[in-house]
Amino acid sequence: MANRLPPTDAELAREAMSMLGQGKLKPAERLLKDVLRRTPDQFDAHLALGVMNGMRGDDALAVKHLKRAVQKKPASPDAQYNLGQALIRLGRTADAADALEAAAAAADLPHIHEKLGDCRRQLGSLEEAATHFYRAVELDPKNSLALSSAVEMARKLCDWSRLDALQTRLVQLATAGQLAEPLLMMHVTDDPALLRRTTAAYWQAMVQPAVPPEAATATRSRAPRNRLRVGYLSADFRQHPMVSVIAEMIERHDRQRIEAIGYSYGDDDGSPQRRRMEKAFERFADVRQHSDEALIKRLRADELDILVDLAGYTANARLRVIGARPAPLVCHYMGYPGTLASPAYDYLIADPVVVPDETLPHYREAIVRLPESYWALDTRRTTDAGGKTRRDHGLPEDAVVLCSFNGQQKLTPDMLDTWARILAAAPRSVLWLYSDTPAAARNLLRAAEDRAIPSSRLVIAGRVPPQEHLARIPLADLMLDTFPYGGHTTAADAIFMGVPLLTITGRSFASRVGASLLRASALDDLVTPGMDAYERQAIALANSPERLSALRQRLADNRSTAPLFDTARFTRHMEAAFVEMAARRAAGARPSHFDVSPVANASSN
Repeated sequence: MANRLPPTDAELAREAMSMLGQGKLKPAERLLKDVLRRTPDQFDAHLALGVMNGMRGDDALAVKHLKRAVQKKPASPDAQYNLGQALIRLGRTADAADALEAAAAAADLPHIHEKLGDCRRQLGSLEEAATHFYRAVELDPKNSLALSSAVEMARKLCDWSRLDALQTRLVQLATAGQLAEPLLMMHVTDDPALLRRTTAAYWQAMVQPAVPPEAATATRSRAPRNRLRVGYLSADFRQHPMVSVIAEMIERHDRQRIEAIGYSYGDDDGSPQRRRMEKAFERFADVRQHSDEALIKRLRADELDILVDLAGYTANARLRVIGARPAPLVCHYMGYPGTLASPAYDYLIADPVVVPDETLPHYREAIVRLPESYWALDTRRTTDAGGKTRRDHGLPEDAVVLCSFNGQQKLTPDMLDTWARILAAAPRSVLWLYSDTPAAARNLLRAAEDRAIPSSRLVIAGRVPPQEHLARIPLADLMLDTFPYGGHTTAADAIFMGVPLLTITGRSFASRVGASLLRASALDDLVTPGMDAYERQAIALANSPERLSALRQRLADNRSTAPLFDTARFTRHMEAAFVEMAARRAAGARPSHFDVSPVANASSN
C-alpha cells in the first residue's frame, strides 16, 4: 500500500476554514497558527484567520490578516470580499468599497454586488449603488433583500422604466414569505396584513438571532417612585426631522410626573437642534460609543420604567438592544409608522385615525391611541424668512402653486400621471416638487415631458437648511400628498406653515398620517378616500384661488383652537398614556389596547 503524503499547509488551512463553518473556532485557530509558524505568508491561513477574527468581532485583527491574504493574491474574490466586510464593520466604508470593487472585478457574484451596492449607497453614490443592486438581482432573482434595495434605488432615482417589474416581483416574494426591507415595503403597498408578515419575518430572521445573551436576564421592576422614569432612545437628536417632532413635547414634560432621559447613539453634529435636545431632557446620555451589550447594561442600571424607541425599522436602529428588553416596558413612537411585529415591544403609540379599529388585528403590539393625533408638533420652531419671493425659487408670481416636498422615493408613475391630469385641467397651476439627487431630478423632468407636462409648469426644489425650507413652504397654495406612503414631517411642516394639505387615506399607518394631521387641524374636508376623489378635489381647488385663500384663512384661524397646535395638551395625553401603561403592569395585567381620554385643559409650562 502506497504511503499517503502529509497534507500541505494550504490543505490544512482549508480544513481549518471548514472547521470555522462548524463553529470550531479554537481548534481552527491552533491549526492556522501552526501553519503560519511554518509558512508565514500562506494565503489560505491568513484568509481563514481573517474570517475567524471577524466572527469573533475583532475586525481590526481580521483586516490585518485579510490584507496579508490580498497582498498574496490580489485577484482573490474571497479575500477582497471578506476584507470589505471587515472594513464595513469598522466604519471604513470608502476602503470597503475599494476592496469590494476588486472582488467584483474578479468574480461577477450577486452577494458581492449587493454588498458593494450597500457601500455606494452609504457613500451617497446612488447611481453606482443602483447598478450593483440591479446586477445582484439579475444574477439572483430570488434574493428578496437585494431586490428590496433595487426597488429603493429605482424609487430614489425615479428610474421608473424597471420599477413596476421589480416591485411586482418583490410583492410576490414577500407574499410567499421571503425577506424584504420593512420600511421599503411601506412605499410599495398599503396592505396591512402583508406589512405585518414582512416585519415579523424580518425580526425573526435578521434581529432575533443576534440579540445578545444579556436578554436572558429579566429586567425587574423597581420599587415605586413618585414619578415615572422614561428613557427615549434615538440616533436622531441632531439636525433631523425627529427633533422637529418631539423637542417641544420633551421640554413640556411635567417633571413632577415624568423623569425624561435622552439616550443618544447618533453623531453630535453641534447643531442648535442637538443643543436644544441636550437641554430638553432632565438627563442626556451620549451612548454612541456603547456596544449593544454595554448599552443594555446601562439602560438596566438606570432602572427605567418605560423605554421609548424612536427608531423601529429605520436607519441606525439598535434593534438588538430592544430585543434584550432592557426596561420593564418597551414602546415605540414616531420613527417607524407601523407594527414592528416583534415580541420585544409592548406598546405602539398611535391614534384612532392612523390605527382605526379595523386594522388593530394587524398589529403585534398593544396600541395606545392618543385622543386627537399621535403627532407632536413643535410650535416653538423659528423660520428664516429671508425675504425670498416666488421668483427667487423659479416660480411664477401669478400661478396656483401645487407642491409636494416628499422625498422622491415616495413618488410613483401613477402619482405623476394624476398630477399631470390635474395640471392639464387647471391651466393656471404649476407643480413644485422636491429632489435632492440630480439624477432623480433629470428623470423626473424626463417623465414629466413624457406626460406632456411643459418644463415651464414643473419646478424642482433642492435641499436647503431646515429654517430656509420652512420659509419657502408658504409660497405654495396647496400641498399634494403622495400614496401609499404619504407625507409625515413634510405634511406637518406644511400645516405648521399655514399651507393646506390634500391627502388620500389608505389602509396602512403610513398612508393615514396626513388624515390624522388634518383631523387635528379641523380640516377634515381635505381628506379623500381614494385617488379619483383626490384628483377631482385637487382640480376644483386649483381652479379656485378664492377657495384656496379661504382654506388658508381657516387654517390660520384654527391655530388658536385646533388640537394639533396645542402641544401642552398633547404632552399631557402622552404622559397619561405612560401612567396607564405602568399602572397596568403594576396590577399584573398584560399589555392590551387602550385609548387615552382627552384632558380638559393643559398648563402652558
